[in-house]
Amino acid sequence: MPPVVSNAGPLIALAKLNLLDILSKLYGRVHIPLAVYEEAVIAGMQRGYEDAFRLFSFLIDVGWEPEKVTAIPQDLIASGLDKGEKESIALALEKGALLLIDEEEGREQARKRGLKVRGTLGILVEAYRHELLTSEQLRSYFQQIEEDEEIWISSRLCHRVLREVLGE
Repeated sequence: MPPVVSNAGPLIALAKLNLLDILSKLYGRVHIPLAVYEEAVIAGMQRGYEDAFRLFSFLIDVGWEPEKVTAIPQDLIASGLDKGEKESIALALEKGALLLIDEEEGREQARKRGLKVRGTLGILVEAYRHELLTSEQLRSYFQQIEEDEEIWISSRLCHRVLREVLGE
């Protein structure tokens, strides 16, 4: 299995859904850049977000420590992406990894550089295909994503993916 690197979006969404364990079940280990950790855990805990505390506990339990990223390609530095997205793409390039990322511009920048990307919905679909989730659970989690204003994934995308996966 190739290495896996995650940006903040999927980590936050899965923490909100209380599904972080799916990451270790699917991928064994996920590499997390320091800027992503600072955004999703440190800043989130400072703001009192429950999902940030959940993510912090999960990372301690599985022993995944944030990784310092120093080699960021110059064209990536010049892009309009945030620090976490830049570090995620750079670390995925360095490791030849699958990149977990939701943000569309980040996905586009990663694909331009030859990276494979998967977002929160793709992670849930993969979990369903590996029989870690039932079709009822998949529908329920997609509905929760649609209803949670702090998870920025469109309802239209949720419906389209569910139709493709479950034939609905």
